[in-house]
Amino acid sequence: PDTFWYDKMGEVLMMLAFDPARSANPSCKLFSNDYMFVKTEKRAGMMTNLRKLIDAGVPIDGIGMQLHSEVRPVPAELKAAFDDVVSLGKLVHASEIDVLINNPIYIAEAKVGYDNGPLIAGEYVTMEELYYGIDGINNVDLEYAQGKSYNMIVRSFMENVPDAQKYGLTTWGFTDKTYLYAQNHYGFSDYPMLFGAYYNKKRAYDGLLEGLNGVDWEYEESLTWDWRWGNGEYEPKAPWL
Repeated sequence: PDTFWYDKMGEVLMMLAFDPARSANPSCKLFSNDYMFVKTEKRAGMMTNLRKLIDAGVPIDGIGMQLHSEVRPVPAELKAAFDDVVSLGKLVHASEIDVLINNPIYIAEAKVGYDNGPLIAGEYVTMEELYYGIDGINNVDLEYAQGKSYNMIVRSFMENVPDAQKYGLTTWGFTDKTYLYAQNHYGFSDYPMLFGAYYNKKRAYDGLLEGLNGVDWEYEESLTWDWRWGNGEYEPKAPWL
């Protein structure tokens, strides 16, 4: 990594990060937490460094796999990432899970806004369009894609990590309202969490929950998903809620 401290100290920097932590609290679990594990090229480098540290006796109890994702992750890539990390013999933490959806390419593919036809690449969905639909039409496909993506990530963790090495799963937040890039993610907003800006439960929640149960989550396209508020209450129109 090209950082001031690494440039000055080299690989010993990582050792010095873990040893004082172990001395300060011998019973705590120490994790190396990094991102882009699903990307083959970066994972290869991280695996090499982690093996060096483990072989050198650095007190690493577990590996945190930051799973910042976009819609439609590839199951084979997820499995390969989990398999590699499991091979280290440490605890595995699926950390910082979120699924970005406000990418113009994915939006065009999802054909958001049925009356208007699919959006073209280069356009983004606003908060109002996401939660209330474009011209009153709900964004079923985009919401489904996000829920399905959460489901795939969680199922892959449950299926490919042995029980003895499962440390846990955490998301990169709770609601779109307070998400780090809620207002501006590289020039546009995004809505990647389990609950919406109005604290409404999204399909992402259902996909994650079913993933924990080992269920390949689906939904019936004929269902109406009502994101609107009625009589002061949120009124979802789906049987799994």
